[in-house]
Amino acid sequence: MGFRETFIESSNIKNYLLDTLTSTPTSGRTAAGFCYDATTIFRGNTLVSKMMDEAMRLIGLQYLHKTLRPTLEVIFSEKKPCEIDPTRVKDSNTIQTNLANLKCYVQKILEAITQSAVHCPALMCQIFYNLRECALLHFPANREVKYSVISGFIFLRFFAPAILGPRLFDLTTQQIDNQTNRTLTLISKTIQSMGNYVSSRSTQQVCKEEYMERLYKIVYTEKHIMAVRQFLEIISAISNPETTQNDTPVLLKEGLMIKRAQGRKRFGRKNFKQRYFKLTTHDLSYSKNRHKEALCQIPLSNILAVERLNERSFKMKNMFQIIQRERALYVQAQNCVEEKEWIDLLTKICQTNSNRLKEYHPCAFISGQWQCCKSQNELAPGCNAVSTIDNNLHMSLDPERDLQRIHSLVMSHLEFIETFINWCEGDRVYSGPLPTSISGVDLQSCYNVLREIREIAYQIERRHRIYHRTLARDTRYGSKAAPIGDDNYLLASRMNLDIRKCGSSEQDDSMLLRP
Repeated sequence: MGFRETFIESSNIKNYLLDTLTSTPTSGRTAAGFCYDATTIFRGNTLVSKMMDEAMRLIGLQYLHKTLRPTLEVIFSEKKPCEIDPTRVKDSNTIQTNLANLKCYVQKILEAITQSAVHCPALMCQIFYNLRECALLHFPANREVKYSVISGFIFLRFFAPAILGPRLFDLTTQQIDNQTNRTLTLISKTIQSMGNYVSSRSTQQVCKEEYMERLYKIVYTEKHIMAVRQFLEIISAISNPETTQNDTPVLLKEGLMIKRAQGRKRFGRKNFKQRYFKLTTHDLSYSKNRHKEALCQIPLSNILAVERLNERSFKMKNMFQIIQRERALYVQAQNCVEEKEWIDLLTKICQTNSNRLKEYHPCAFISGQWQCCKSQNELAPGCNAVSTIDNNLHMSLDPERDLQRIHSLVMSHLEFIETFINWCEGDRVYSGPLPTSISGVDLQSCYNVLREIREIAYQIERRHRIYHRTLARDTRYGSKAAPIGDDNYLLASRMNLDIRKCGSSEQDDSMLLRP
């Protein structure tokens, strides 16, 4: 297992991010990037923001593909014009049609994002939860900060960049023409602005471009705003009883369902009652109707599993069970769609429970025995494994590509490395006392590591230049490697250019030969 896989699988990144988030403020800003202004939180390239960018790419790439790819493929295939800037359109009469096309695409993207909350990886949800709690700790008077801190990452640093540059996120391999690229730019701007608007206290959306105002008025409806806020609540909610006491509960889902009375031993129609269920970020409750007080409240931390109930238990369809330590609550949804939505959402919220079950009974306990395994012990362990939760960690890592990226970074900052090494040599830090200006840093080890990095970078660069010279010398236009054709003309020209460059680069190799 590679370093990045180990880093993610062991949840080290979550713990390290939490340690960094709670670091002591210095100079008005923490190492995490918290500042005194809640409106600019995490907008800069801080340590946490860079770590979050990498974590979301590693953990959430499959989630990103599942959410955005279907709509993006439609955009790539239809290639409808969406330009609404009057200065970019020759015929102003087409703007209205273009606006309708753009509105359709934006709504599809927004719907795909807001309905994807149950598929957000558990590790990302835990990280978002930690970010939200730390933001509320730093800005207790600003309740909207819990939205801005999450939207700043999930919209501004995840969805919007992926829409703007789908090739960088492996969402497509095809070349994108200028018109489609402009469409993606407008969609990305709208999605990014929606993230800013939802987390803002102001009801007025500031438009940097006047032509975007018409689109914003169409898209920024109360329905969309509530959907985005609910999405942010779900992806940053975990069932932790210690942190829900001082937090205001947010309604996630509600509706009428039929429940079986808890604790009843005998089967009977009178045991089934219609109740109004409400799921919040704190608990699951039910009452006689929407406006009545709750008859029962089940803290989310008490829910050990949520599974479908076999139809043969009560001869009823669309039933599922909410398993608690003492008993299970059997519920029937109105249809299969509602059943799946309730199961997915409850499972999503409760997936972080530390006491989550590993086995369960797929049938009910009726007439003194479990209908599935026939065990007469009501407290008998389950006979089936609970449904597994996809953690979305299907990472296709490319170590060679990552190493090449590291090498490119080292070579691009070689001048800085040389300067630091020369400074260390001048101060003789490898044999003398440490300067007081950099106390706490092992400069001797730093000096030795930088020298070794420089030497390895030189060795790799020498091999690269030898390979490129050999390739440029042996490749001929019209050969098997570069056959004759319009598509290969540029390749042959590039090879000839490399040959000319290699002649001038040989004198630079003397620089790479030094120790």
